[in-house]
Amino acid sequence: MLKDLLTRGRVLMDGAMGTELLRRGARLGEPLAQWNLDHPDVIRAIHREYAHAGAELLLTNTFLARSPDVCQDGVKLAREARCVVLADLGPTKTVGTQPDFPDLDECLRLADALFAADGLLLETCGDQSGFELATAIERRRPGWPVFISFAFRPGGVTSFAGQAPATIARWARDSCVAALGVNCCDEVLEVLRAYRQETTTPTFARPSAGLPVAGAYPLTPDAFAQLACDLWNEGAAMVGGCCGTTPEHIRAAHAKRGTACSDS
Repeated sequence: MLKDLLTRGRVLMDGAMGTELLRRGARLGEPLAQWNLDHPDVIRAIHREYAHAGAELLLTNTFLARSPDVCQDGVKLAREARCVVLADLGPTKTVGTQPDFPDLDECLRLADALFAADGLLLETCGDQSGFELATAIERRRPGWPVFISFAFRPGGVTSFAGQAPATIARWARDSCVAALGVNCCDEVLEVLRAYRQETTTPTFARPSAGLPVAGAYPLTPDAFAQLACDLWNEGAAMVGGCCGTTPEHIRAAHAKRGTACSDS
């Protein structure tokens, strides 16, 4: 099902979960994945709003989850919105350590708990360890699609470990990952173009709504919709939103997709 979406192209993913939870009462710094257990109705509501806005692919609220129970509940809650579900797993390192995924056994336990999803996204990566984890997951769960998405330094197009997009794309080309993405980066179009020059691996992008000013994110839903069109026209198979994007951003992209994107 997930691979069918990749083949079809112009897929609309959901928007941010973390900033949506902060808008709905979560405190900065608290473990947001724990809301799967403590506030499941809020998680259900956010998934449902993204689905109603036109998202075809939902990410689980498990980005920083470290508990199998939290992971399993995250998949169940996303499934209730009746969309394709991609389990979300971010780097498990502690501050100041490398690599992104230092404990392979821990990561495989978390992946096992997320296996009821249609695939897995290793998100906000900065180094090659995500590809090593993807290889281990492929050995453990053959055929389960693993996506990987890199974040990049503000104002410059290198990952937080110093790699250029072209280098990352070559890693993807030689790996088992099903798709290569970029998230939380101002230069998403530049990164996407660099990816596509080096690999035929399907690509995707999840741009943020910019850097917050006085608690507000500057990228409007209409501007996000235009950026989504530009990314689809550049060859992205899938587009969604990262920090600061809302169901309104996804609704605007859904409305603009298709003929309007082709003419833009």
